[in-house]
Amino acid sequence: MNIPSDTSTVPLATEHAYPRTPFGVDTQTCLDVVGLSLEDIQAAAARELGTGTAYVVGSLASGLGNAGSDVDIHIIRGGISAEMGPYMHFVHGVVVDMKCFPETWPSQILEQIRHLTLGDPGVGAVYLGEPPEPVAGWPVLARWLHAAPLHRGQPPLFSKEEAAVLLPLLVRRSFDDLLIAISCARLADAASAPAPTSAYLWGDASTRLLELRCRAAGDVTTNRKWLPARARRLGLEDPVAAHDEASFQQLATRCGLRAVDAWQLTRVAPAPDGRQVSMAGGTWFLNRHGRMRPEAWSVDGTVGEAVAHLGASRVLAALRHAEADIAIESHALGEALTR
Repeated sequence: MNIPSDTSTVPLATEHAYPRTPFGVDTQTCLDVVGLSLEDIQAAAARELGTGTAYVVGSLASGLGNAGSDVDIHIIRGGISAEMGPYMHFVHGVVVDMKCFPETWPSQILEQIRHLTLGDPGVGAVYLGEPPEPVAGWPVLARWLHAAPLHRGQPPLFSKEEAAVLLPLLVRRSFDDLLIAISCARLADAASAPAPTSAYLWGDASTRLLELRCRAAGDVTTNRKWLPARARRLGLEDPVAAHDEASFQQLATRCGLRAVDAWQLTRVAPAPDGRQVSMAGGTWFLNRHGRMRPEAWSVDGTVGEAVAHLGASRVLAALRHAEADIAIESHALGEALTR
């Protein structure tokens, strides 16, 4: 499928600012949602808070959450080289979940992307090439962009300028997820999969498109349950899940997503954690789940090439049975977004 780029009929493409969601959220405002005070936190976790710089992260720090939410706190600490924790506290019936991270990690993440260049898929900037895995991991980095300093007057974990530099990395991750979702939905259609399967996969692609739009607008909160609320507060139209390729095309057009061919920008390769086994006089493939298949996947190429060579049904089966993995073809993506 070529994602349409013509937005002349329904001009709903959004303005992108980095970021649009608030930074420097007052910590007490976050804690008020769950009925705690800063003094409550300090009394319960004095030992963990005694060393390092602490930040509230997660849904509360992102202006979401409710009375049943946990309080997630990340402590940036010197003298450690790996993540430590979690350290759990129950404060007046509220779960306070704390973890510690090396103080060098924020600067290392910024250094990791120093050499990358930008492209635009139509909904916001993304880094091209092979983006590095952040030293802290993707979920932690997403939380850190909205981290709220625990104490008043404490500097943010990332400045607004640094957050603007990091945002295209998280947008790229979301764009990759979208391309993979589109590829899988197209495979299901080409393989004549049952209608509910196709509808589910196209619905998943539309959800990932909405996630991409939220991230491009500066809201990188990671949790699907908050996605509708994030979309509404950013002024995006109410999300309506696609149920087939045509309805997804319409949605993509309305969002201004650039025309690319997902099958040429994703590749399938043998799963690295599978192995050959001999049993009952025959050779079988044992996948990562310990299940045997009659043959191992051997093709390493774009999804489009694999479909042309073996057919959509075989490619889809290889992915379903963990014989093959699907990933982004970074070089082709870079070329597609710089034309």
